[in-house]
Amino acid sequence: MSKTIDLNKMSSLLASKEAVVKPAEDAKQRGHSGKERQDETVNLSFKVPAQVRKRFKLAAIHAGITQNELVQRMLAAWEAQHPTR
Repeated sequence: MSKTIDLNKMSSLLASKEAVVKPAEDAKQRGHSGKERQDETVNLSFKVPAQVRKRFKLAAIHAGITQNELVQRMLAAWEAQHPTR
């Protein structure tokens, strides 16, 4: 059975048009920390053909490493072959 909520009692929690509620100064905005820590992980999302995805997953499995580790190793190898100027 679901509870009924009296919205009139909750009205003090809602912002009104006249009163602007600012977040606390130390409140972190999701995804906007200003500076990324080196150990912080973030999502990397893009589409690839299904066969590439399958090959990628199998490559990680056969190497005994995570997909994350495989991406990092692939990038390191590519950077070694293509040094920046």
